[in-house]
Amino acid sequence: MFKIIALFIHLLLIHVDSFHGSRKLHFKHIIYRANERSNLAPFCSFSDSSVGIVVRTPPTQNKIVIKEFPKAINTSYTFEVSLKKPLGLELMEENGGGVIISNVWPNSNAEKSGILVGDRIKATSATLGGNMWDKTTIEGVVSAITSRFVIAEEVVITLERDREKDFIDFAANEKLENEGEKPTSNETKKYIVPPLDDQTKRTVVMLHRFGDLGSVEKFPMLWNAIKKSGPPKPQVYHAAMQVLLKLGFADGTIKLYEEMRKNGVPPGLPIITTVVKAYGSAEKSGLKGAFRAFDEARRMGYSPDCVAYNALMGACIRRGKIEVAEKIFWSDMQGKMTHADLFSWNILLNAYAKAGDADKSKALVASMEAQNMEPDKITHTTLMKCLVRRNRLKEATEILQMLQAKADSEKNYKLRPDMRMFNTLIEGRLLSLNFKDVEKLIDSMKSSGLNPDLMTYSLMMDGYLRAQQPKKGLSLLAEMKDNGIPPNLHVYTTAIASAAQCGELTLALNLLQEMKSVGVRPNLRTFTAVMQACAKGGHGKIARAVFEQMKSFNISPDSIAKDTLIRALCSSKDLIGAVVTLLELEGFGNEAIESHRLLLEGNACDLSKVSEALLVDVNRGQKLPFSAYNSIIKGCVSVGEYQMAIQVLCRAFKNGYFLSEITARALSGSSFKGFRIKGASGRAEALKRIEFLLEVSKMLESERGVHGIIYQALLMDCLTAEKIDLAKELIQKREIGYYVVGREAKALAGKLEIEVQNWSKRNKASR
Repeated sequence: MFKIIALFIHLLLIHVDSFHGSRKLHFKHIIYRANERSNLAPFCSFSDSSVGIVVRTPPTQNKIVIKEFPKAINTSYTFEVSLKKPLGLELMEENGGGVIISNVWPNSNAEKSGILVGDRIKATSATLGGNMWDKTTIEGVVSAITSRFVIAEEVVITLERDREKDFIDFAANEKLENEGEKPTSNETKKYIVPPLDDQTKRTVVMLHRFGDLGSVEKFPMLWNAIKKSGPPKPQVYHAAMQVLLKLGFADGTIKLYEEMRKNGVPPGLPIITTVVKAYGSAEKSGLKGAFRAFDEARRMGYSPDCVAYNALMGACIRRGKIEVAEKIFWSDMQGKMTHADLFSWNILLNAYAKAGDADKSKALVASMEAQNMEPDKITHTTLMKCLVRRNRLKEATEILQMLQAKADSEKNYKLRPDMRMFNTLIEGRLLSLNFKDVEKLIDSMKSSGLNPDLMTYSLMMDGYLRAQQPKKGLSLLAEMKDNGIPPNLHVYTTAIASAAQCGELTLALNLLQEMKSVGVRPNLRTFTAVMQACAKGGHGKIARAVFEQMKSFNISPDSIAKDTLIRALCSSKDLIGAVVTLLELEGFGNEAIESHRLLLEGNACDLSKVSEALLVDVNRGQKLPFSAYNSIIKGCVSVGEYQMAIQVLCRAFKNGYFLSEITARALSGSSFKGFRIKGASGRAEALKRIEFLLEVSKMLESERGVHGIIYQALLMDCLTAEKIDLAKELIQKREIGYYVVGREAKALAGKLEIEVQNWSKRNKASR
């Protein structure tokens, strides 16, 4: 159990009546815990393994009931806000360190800045200067904020937020009271929305919670239950539409809007704005629907505001119609219909950046400044990302240096580059694996009072993995843990891939276990990375166990995962298991299991029975990646199971594949590398390979020509087996185009042909 202390900060609620109506310093919605402090600190609760929903009871009962629901596995990000007093925040503290926002007052400066209940305070601005100092206690936060306001009008707070935030209903109840849909035009109001009753509030809260924890498949059941309790009000429709949009079902949002209009429920401008957003990503509708919704808003007497126009611009951009978005921006949003805000400029800038148009991006930022619209950090970061993608790192670096110089000269901490800007440049330097420049950037970052964050470590580990320096990446994992930064899914997966590159299977398995123990759910890439470690070390059975564990997590394997499993089985010389797995993955479970059972009876290892199983009709199964077939072919050739290799090759051809260079190398085995085994055993093995490769050559006659790598391997085996006459025949076939020798085989094939000719001359001389 955490010992949880919540402290109501009087400083934060100065003049609270200006934004909280008649509730000035009336704490009827806050629970007090007896014997905690003499001034009755307000109490709210979280538990270690779940998010707690506090059921309020009168203070005299001193009773706290927590209803628990599973907390979604999230990744988090950090951001900064700049606030003036009064803030309008309530905080709570947990033992072990950490300060969490327990409540945000409606219409307060905190709410306007986008702070949400559940955000975690990580740092506050120093009393003097622009540095940020980490905070882990309420006392530290209060002291820093109080001291800052003595000499400055604003305080900067660094917050951490889950990307998929759990919904907390004790905050929602406060926020929903005045959330009625109202037309923005005061001239022609079609209707007045009555205040929300308790049932509507509860319904909206339930819908938003469903949006965080539910799924599209289960939404119809919930919606039918809501409609049975009575006709949904506009606010309920709006909440449901937002939920479907959040869950990625834009068509469902549009369908609900049509149902709403059919039932005669009048929409407000916020609802129409949500529908416009939905038309931007709906599969069954297009931009015409978004413009129709806009026209409908005007017919209802609304004047679309900047938020609505931003939604329309976003819809156009998502549909790939940047030119339409440009027309809206430069025609309607420059004073004709509404005035573009900073968010409008950033929407268009982001579109240019994603399209990779660095010149247009720079021109747009210049236009912003010309119209006295001051770019924010998002603007600069977006422009830097675009420049980095176009490999214009010098220009991106100049932006960061300009902001640093401006912040220092004007002593304005708001202009100081943040972590996102530094990470953008680090990402750009890592594209060319320029680790020296990355180290300089990190030093500059630290001198600005910023320390490497989760994204920094993640980028660095990715870079070291691509640079074939996995041990350095693994050392960064230990460093970030020492600095108190918990790894996320991406970092764990990268670390496991690094362990696989090192051949450290034990470390990879330990990391997999560790991430599950701390609540980070592995994904497909994570399990595949572990299997790659198995493949490198020749641990086929462990790879099979990991593959089954992946399926127990309801994760469907992709082609890479299937190929990795087969490679692991082949590397452990388990050809039977590899072929059986191939058949199972193709969908021939019964035949594969039966063949495996026959093989195990009486400890017999009759590979001919596996070969029989490979004759199952291909058209009935699923097509696996060619690399999976190549892995089995390579494994069969390495142990001399040539007949099975031919049948796997036939199976690949029947699935529509053609011979590739990789396949030719797999078929040629050690002969391709120029290895020769001397003596009688070497000659006997060479004769078998000659017979095998000649049969492969016949299979490939219908193609444009037999691959030169196979020709090269045949010459090598002929020399080993002293089959000079056959070698001469092969050379003649090569001269008429039967064998096609490319660059990769030309040099060695030429040397082998000379060796054949010299051998022939020596034989003639001896006669």
